[in-house]
Amino acid sequence: MEKSSSSSTSAFSLLALLVISLRVITTCLAMNISTDQSSLLALKARITSDPNHILSTNWSSSTTVCKWIGITCGSRHQRVTVLNISGLGFNGTIPPQLGNLSFLVSLDLSHNDFHGELPPEISHLPRLRAIDLSNNYLTGQIPSFSGDIRMLSLEMNSFSGFIPSSISRMKNLGFLKLGYNNLEGNIPRGIATDLHSLKLLSFGFNKLNGSNVLSMFNISLLEDLDLEKSGLTGNLPSDLCRRLPRLRKLELNFNKLRGQIPRTISECSQLQVLSLMENNLDGIIPRELGNLQLLQDLTLGNNTLEGTIPYEIGHLYNLKLLVMEKNKLKGSIPLTIFNISSLEFLFMSGNMLEGPLPRDVGNLTMLTTLDLGNNFLTGVIPDELGNLQELVDLSLYLNNFSGSIPIGIFNISTLVSISLSDNHFSGHLPSTIGHGLPNIEGIFLGENNINGILPSSISNLSKLTVLELGGNELTGSIPKSLVNLRLLEVLHLQSNSFIGETSTLSFITPLINLVDLRLSFNPLNAVLPKSIGNLSLQWFSAIGCNLKGHIPNEIGNLINLSSLELEDNDFTGIVPTTISSLTNLQQLSLGVNRISGPFPNGLCELSSLFFLKLSQNQMRGSIPTCLGDLTSLREVYLDSNNFTANIPLSLWNLKDILKLNLSSNFFNGSLPPQFGNLKAAILLDLSWNQLSELKDQYLKHLGNS
Repeated sequence: MEKSSSSSTSAFSLLALLVISLRVITTCLAMNISTDQSSLLALKARITSDPNHILSTNWSSSTTVCKWIGITCGSRHQRVTVLNISGLGFNGTIPPQLGNLSFLVSLDLSHNDFHGELPPEISHLPRLRAIDLSNNYLTGQIPSFSGDIRMLSLEMNSFSGFIPSSISRMKNLGFLKLGYNNLEGNIPRGIATDLHSLKLLSFGFNKLNGSNVLSMFNISLLEDLDLEKSGLTGNLPSDLCRRLPRLRKLELNFNKLRGQIPRTISECSQLQVLSLMENNLDGIIPRELGNLQLLQDLTLGNNTLEGTIPYEIGHLYNLKLLVMEKNKLKGSIPLTIFNISSLEFLFMSGNMLEGPLPRDVGNLTMLTTLDLGNNFLTGVIPDELGNLQELVDLSLYLNNFSGSIPIGIFNISTLVSISLSDNHFSGHLPSTIGHGLPNIEGIFLGENNINGILPSSISNLSKLTVLELGGNELTGSIPKSLVNLRLLEVLHLQSNSFIGETSTLSFITPLINLVDLRLSFNPLNAVLPKSIGNLSLQWFSAIGCNLKGHIPNEIGNLINLSSLELEDNDFTGIVPTTISSLTNLQQLSLGVNRISGPFPNGLCELSSLFFLKLSQNQMRGSIPTCLGDLTSLREVYLDSNNFTANIPLSLWNLKDILKLNLSSNFFNGSLPPQFGNLKAAILLDLSWNQLSELKDQYLKHLGNS
């Protein structure tokens, strides 16, 4: 009996212990879940914008944390292990309570609008392996992370200060992205030498002093290295590929690297992206680049590379992007390049390339951008260019091309911009120009020898914003149908032989988005319509157009106008008083007309004016003293009018004026001592007036200058 009683007592005690333990575990578990919930609710409280109403409807204490959107819990402990609210449009700050999520393995708050500083508590989470806070507006310094972080992405924020040296102790770190911030100082040496698990490193577009850090890198697993705009100096190390044999991307644009591209770069046999644009590299392009068979992007632009383009570049059969613009390359473009059928972007402008554009260009059927501008290319454009039915941007400007523009170009429906200006093209524009370019936004054909009429079908190009045809031999009237180009912002028709189709330039009336209108040197024989005041002009030039009548008062509505050139016409009447409203005007040229009346006092209110020309008109009276208050003036031409009285003393206070012509008027009196203040002037003409002692004073001024 005693033995049985003892057994019962032991069993009861064990059962009680189990119950108590279970209650303790349950209490602890509840407490830990409660801790996670409190931490997440603290985050919810910090979020000021939830455009999709996710938190208000889902993150609630009435629902278990593990079922909240963006939350994943571990199956064993039922604790929060993943917090992923990427791209949900949240705006707010990050609370320090997130540092209490002690089981958190992955934190992703990327692509939101979080701002403020990153709480240091987050950097000490013991189980955290991946953190992505990229594409936010976080500020302050990057805290010193501890633990076994494998992925750290803080790019596209506004972090400042130095890169923490503690990152060098994250031995298992595989992905490190700190680009596009305001970080400064040196790149810690340990990052380049001690992180042997690193596969991706991105520090581009900060304010770093990378110096010669490239010579330190020795990470055999590194595949992607982005140090764009990182203050790199010195030469590209010749042994870089031996130390980084697995490189797939090497992005070093916008640095101060100098010297030659090493031939050993071909040892990086896995390279898909090689970006060396905008450095100080010189010498020739090594032909060994042609051995990088996996290369897709090759950017060498904005350096001082010279010599010819090696034909081996044409062996890069996977190439999609080739940038060699703004160097000193010469010779012809290798024919092999036109066999790279995968090529989508080709930039070679701003070199000294010569020779014709071969018919083989038609092989590049995937090409979307062809930019060969500002070279010395010659000959005719081959018809095969019309085969490029994916082309979006065609730029052949500033070359020596001649002949007619192939009609096939005007049937590439994908084209958004055509730039063929400053060549020697001749022939007519096709009458169907408006039928095959539904997406065109910019046509640049200025400074050629194109003749014939401007086809009325051009008005079908409803997306057109820029039409530049200046400096050609176009004739006939300006089509009234141009009124249909309602999106037009820039219209250059100057230096042709256009005539006005009506007595007023009515075609411009509906073009309310025009900011730049140039009609100079065409015999338009028209008047300016009052509706010109409805436009958005910033630049208006109509020199030598035989324009008649008065300058309309509505010109004063063009409050954004910076340049107004109406010289050499047949305007009469006075300068409109409304001109005083043009407070952004910098250049005003009304010379060689028949404008009469007094000097327009409203000009004195144009505080940005630096060029003023009223020459060869019939203006009279005195010059107002207030003209001398326009200290921005650099050139003033009031010659050949009927101005009288004394020259205002205030004019001699324009110490920065470069050219002043008051000749052929009726100014009288003598010149004051202040006349000598114009020490910057390179032209000063007061001749053919009624000034006394002009010669002595003028010679005295020259002697002091």
